[in-house]
Amino acid sequence: MPSSFWSNTIWYILLGITSIISMIFTLIKSKNRKFTIAFTFATLGLVYHIESILVVSFNSYSYYPKLIDDLFQDTVLGNIFSQVSISSTSALTIVYGLSFRWYVIFAFIYFLIEELFVKLGIYQHFWYKSIFTLIGFVPLFWFVKYWYNKLIESSKYYIHYITLYCSTTAVMGNIIVLPMKLLRIQVFTVNFYDDFSKNHTATFAIYGFFLTNILINLYRWRLQPIWKGIIFTLLFFIQYILYMSGIIYIKNGWFIVATLADLLGVYFFIVIFDRFLRQKPTI
Repeated sequence: MPSSFWSNTIWYILLGITSIISMIFTLIKSKNRKFTIAFTFATLGLVYHIESILVVSFNSYSYYPKLIDDLFQDTVLGNIFSQVSISSTSALTIVYGLSFRWYVIFAFIYFLIEELFVKLGIYQHFWYKSIFTLIGFVPLFWFVKYWYNKLIESSKYYIHYITLYCSTTAVMGNIIVLPMKLLRIQVFTVNFYDDFSKNHTATFAIYGFFLTNILINLYRWRLQPIWKGIIFTLLFFIQYILYMSGIIYIKNGWFIVATLADLLGVYFFIVIFDRFLRQKPTI
């Protein structure tokens, strides 16, 4: 066991364990577990989008779980622990109907965790300050609860659509794109920055936005199977063009597997989460 495990990694694992415990208690209490799971992933997708702006665009801070040698990819992995924790806590507050006072308590808890991580040297601020977390968490929790209630109460499809988009992109990033990046099977390579992994993350954010929206609308349209097959074939060839142009690197012999994972994998989660989100609980 490397020394970095006990100095860095173990703290992120402990954070992950608290997230698992939170979700266990949340799902035990939940009256509709499928809806809760889908909405929690939507919350995760939301905070991922916020983090992509703070970490990629504004270089606000870095995480150091010391899981891999690639510094920016290590930050991405540390960020997953952090955002999963926030999402699971948010789900807990909603399902248990916790009051505004608890939002303040959790904000202070996350403030203290952040300060601890900074003191331990496993998380570093650049221009960001822990006080921003303390100030920002209460409105974040309030907004997520408001979003949850509007999703249940409103019949307007755009709320459902945004929730479906956020939940799908969260799963796409964690289950499809990240493993292929770590295994060097598929990497997005547009040169926005000097860092290889930062370029991958930035390019994926653009790619994921367009692909997910296209597939959500393809799922919504009541087309004959043959027409859906034609559109999937077109998307397959677009992926091939991206591959041949160097925008996407795919390991030799893996193009079909990687492309089908992107297209069919994302479409599968759209179908699943759409069904989960339609099973609305009562408030």
